[in-house]
Amino acid sequence: MRQAKVLVGSLLVTLVVLIGGFLASQWWFVTKPIHQTFDQQSGLHPAKINVMPTEVRLHLHIDSTYDFIQRYPRLLDKLEQTAGHRKLTVVLDNPRHPELEQAWSDLQFALLEAVATKRYTLIPDAVKQVAQQHRLTYEVRIDERFVYVELQQSNRAWRQVVPLQTDRAEVLPS
Repeated sequence: MRQAKVLVGSLLVTLVVLIGGFLASQWWFVTKPIHQTFDQQSGLHPAKINVMPTEVRLHLHIDSTYDFIQRYPRLLDKLEQTAGHRKLTVVLDNPRHPELEQAWSDLQFALLEAVATKRYTLIPDAVKQVAQQHRLTYEVRIDERFVYVELQQSNRAWRQVVPLQTDRAEVLPS
């Protein structure tokens, strides 16, 4: 009877140490550096950070003053380094505004078709056309991994990142 109590106690202590060590290492090596990265960025606020063994999932709120097209690609690189071997998924919290939502909806097919057919030169014209139809200002940037789109109307902005290949970090619509 006494041996059983010692065995159960040892198992419980081992489980607590293992799980506690795992959670502490996730916080120390992933969650804390992500928070430090956001502390250095004005205009970005993590709404939610979820670190799992195989994935890091972030929900981001972006202020209208944030220079998305210029600053976000560097931020994404830094977040990927922090995530390490984990898949990085970023959900951008875009404002609920009917005109911006409709413009994004109108743009999605042309954008995804251009990415699927690897005809990236069509993307800026597609964004321009949709922005003009909806009387929006816009910015678009394409690098070797992503298409960054920002549609703006007065003090509201709809921002989206579309991967050119799906095996990299993933940014989901809000």
